[in-house]
Amino acid sequence: MITLKPIIETQGTSFILLLHPVEQMRQLMTSQLGKVSHTFAHMPQDDPQTRRLIHFGRQAARSSFPVLLCGEEGVGKALLSQAIHNESERAAGPYIAVNCELYGDAALAEEFIGGDRTDNENGRLSRLELAHGGTLFLEKIEYLAVELQSALLQVIKQGVITRLDARRLIPIDVKVIATTTADLAMLVEQNRFSRQLYYALHAFEITIPPLRMRRGSIPALVNNKLRSLEKRFSTRLKIDDDALARLVSCAWPGNDFELYSVIENLALSSDNGRIRVSDLPEHLFTEQATDDVSATRLSTSLSFAEVEKEAIINAAQVTGGRIQEMSALLGIGRTTLWRKMKQHGIDAGQFKRRV
Repeated sequence: MITLKPIIETQGTSFILLLHPVEQMRQLMTSQLGKVSHTFAHMPQDDPQTRRLIHFGRQAARSSFPVLLCGEEGVGKALLSQAIHNESERAAGPYIAVNCELYGDAALAEEFIGGDRTDNENGRLSRLELAHGGTLFLEKIEYLAVELQSALLQVIKQGVITRLDARRLIPIDVKVIATTTADLAMLVEQNRFSRQLYYALHAFEITIPPLRMRRGSIPALVNNKLRSLEKRFSTRLKIDDDALARLVSCAWPGNDFELYSVIENLALSSDNGRIRVSDLPEHLFTEQATDDVSATRLSTSLSFAEVEKEAIINAAQVTGGRIQEMSALLGIGRTTLWRKMKQHGIDAGQFKRRV
């Protein structure tokens, strides 16, 4: 890193050129870059599926193992990664995000792992080294060039990195969090992904369900987004119950990302900050959610009571009608569960598995 110090003289201005060591450069970048703000507190706490993600995320934060986040596009893998980082003992360290689609070509290896063929005796600092003492977030790990996969495995297994054209090992201390939308096991069998790297990442794997499987979290996600937009736009925002029910019933192929995009557009175009069902985009009236557990299509006039009833039925199907497990899955007490089952006419006995 270079700093210019001006020297004011009677005949003009001169400069002193100061060269800073790589470690000082790393410390400066750590203090100014690589900070992320998303935490588990930003995630809705009243949805059992999301609470389960938070539970596993906190376990991942306490662990030194690499973490692999799996799920469809737009489910919030990057946000969960940020929350894990901020919950960990590395929260004060850097958070360096790398899109592996940009490193599908080994020609970019020097930027990823660094190199010693520069005039600088310390060489070129890599993205991996910038994450030293913090978290390295690798998005879409399936695209990482095979040649760079071995370098990443060296970091995970040995805590060192070998730069290009280098004869020395550089110590590096990072927590690796990777994401994928692909079937890595299949890529391994096709010799398109390192088997050893897959095993290393697979040690702590978290799968984020698609939004259609987390419909119970949609009201909280919508309200959290509206509160955030209120601060940005300095205005009060409100959504009608029937409009919210429509959002709950949609398929959301783009998951959380698509939902947030729709909410932002509605907030910008709403009349006096009120979002009515008539304000919703037309495609939301033709899309209906299909649950992967239950293939039943939701009615276009879906109510909160129907959402609640379906959630209880899904829990009963998954647990075989065992009340204690249903209660834990839904995140409600057994007494409350019994009352709601009676209210909706649900008999847990009919879901018990026959041996």
